[in-house]
Amino acid sequence: MKFKSKLLITITAVCLFLSNLFSEDFRSYLSYRYFYNAVYNNDVEWVKNHLKAGYDPEKCKGEAGWVDSIPLKVNVETLHSKKVDDQYTDTMIIDLLIQYGADVNRLPYVWDRIYFYKDFKTIEDRYKNNYKKDGILYEGAVQEKEEREWVAKINRVIEKLLLAGADPNMKGHPFPFGTSWQLLFFTDKKAFKYFNSKEATTPLYEAIKKGMKWESQVDLLLKYGATLDESCLEAAKLSGDEDMIKKIEKLCQEK
Repeated sequence: MKFKSKLLITITAVCLFLSNLFSEDFRSYLSYRYFYNAVYNNDVEWVKNHLKAGYDPEKCKGEAGWVDSIPLKVNVETLHSKKVDDQYTDTMIIDLLIQYGADVNRLPYVWDRIYFYKDFKTIEDRYKNNYKKDGILYEGAVQEKEEREWVAKINRVIEKLLLAGADPNMKGHPFPFGTSWQLLFFTDKKAFKYFNSKEATTPLYEAIKKGMKWESQVDLLLKYGATLDESCLEAAKLSGDEDMIKKIEKLCQEK
């Protein structure tokens, strides 16, 4: 009897799997998973083909639930772009998504990009270990050049978002952009409870807090209308960077 019972359960499970395999919901999941892969891998042609075929520019299906369900968010948090005909694939995909109706202010994407990439740990770790390439020891000047290129790469996407109308003052919060298992079942509505909380900060606050190595990011935000307020002085002090403190104090005095 036990054998028959287990066999029945197994047969039932297989039948349910097969029925789901050909269900509309399952096929939809698979197709939007392919769309996620296209966005994540910065495959411009594949993204374009999906959008032309009628795919929702606000929807994709990665493995991490809500975190991987919004194409612009996936794009903003990836760095492996390529240069094609003097353009970068990450910004080309942003253009495509917006062209087909993605809302650049659905989430605080500018804040996300600034907060998500806030240090030079990968670069610094290499140079701590006497980084060599082709037998050549890479030292200070080369490290500084790499850091400037890193900042420019981060800023490229931020400026593309700002040019498309992203709000430079839209506040963000670390939790919705984190790695908690709760994010598997998150929603935009839940996220905005954090973005509208007292703990939320502006993109400018987070950029200032990173210090003078990120000065160009601060200037970029100010160029596109970021609001300089008292919280910026607090951020400058938290940076521990005397030059950033002086810069922000001077800007506040000139207001």
